Amino acid sequence: MATAEEIRIRLIARDETKKAFASAKRGMGETKKAAFSLKTAFVAIGGVALANSILDTNRQFDKMRITLRAVTSSATEANRSFDLIRDFARNAPFSVAELTQSFIKMKALGLDPTRETMESFANTASAMGKSFDQFTEAVADAITGEFERLKEFGIKTKQEGEKIKFTFQGVTTTIGKNSKEIQGFLKSIGEVQFAGAAKAQMEGLDGAMVNLGDAVDELVVQIGQSGLNELLTDIANSASDAT
Repeated sequence: MATAEEIRIRLIARDETKKAFASAKRGMGETKKAAFSLKTAFVAIGGVALANSILDTNRQFDKMRITLRAVTSSATEANRSFDLIRDFARNAPFSVAELTQSFIKMKALGLDPTRETMESFANTASAMGKSFDQFTEAVADAITGEFERLKEFGIKTKQEGEKIKFTFQGVTTTIGKNSKEIQGFLKSIGEVQFAGAAKAQMEGLDGAMVNLGDAVDELVVQIGQSGLNELLTDIANSASDAT
C-alpha cells in the first residue's frame, strides 16, 4: 500500500503534468495564431507585389505604345509596328520591350526598321553575344559619325573624306558616308556572315526564357486591359483630387 508521502508526490506530479500540457496547448494556440497572422501578412504582401508588378508592366507597355505613335505619326501605324515587333519577338532571343525600344530609336533616327533589318541586327547581336539594343545603338552612333561602338562587334572604320572604309573579318568595304549606305552595310553583315545566329540562340535556354517572359508580360497586359488599368487610373485620379 502506498504511503501518504507517495500519494502526495503522485498528486503533485499529476498536477504539474496537467499544467505542462495546458501550457503547451496554449503555446500551440499562440503559435497557430502567429502562423496565421504571418500567412495573412505574406498573402497581403504578395497581393501588393503582384498588383505593383501588373501596374508597372502595363505602364511600360502604355509608354511604348505612346512613343510608337509619336515616331510613326499615327495610331494605326503604331499598332501595325507593335504587331510586327511582337510577332518577330516570338522567333527571336530578345524581349518585346527591348525590340520596341530599339525600333523607336531607329525610327527616331530616320532609319527603316523593317522585319528584314531586325532579323539582320538580331543575327549580329546574337553572334557577338550582345543585346539587340547594343547593336542598335552602335548602328545609331555610326549614322551620326561615331564609330567607336562598332569595334565591340569586330568592325573597324576609317574615314576618307566622303567615304568610309569598313573592315570586317579581314575584308575592307568602301561606302559613301551617308545613313542609307552605312545601314545597308551593317545590315549585310547579319544577312551574310551571321545568318541564322539568332535562330540558333533561340533554340537554346536563353530563347526559351525570353519567350516565357514575353508570355507572362502578354498575360499581365491582358489583365490590365480587361479593366484593371481603368480601375487603377480612377483610383489614382481620385487620390490626386483629394489632395
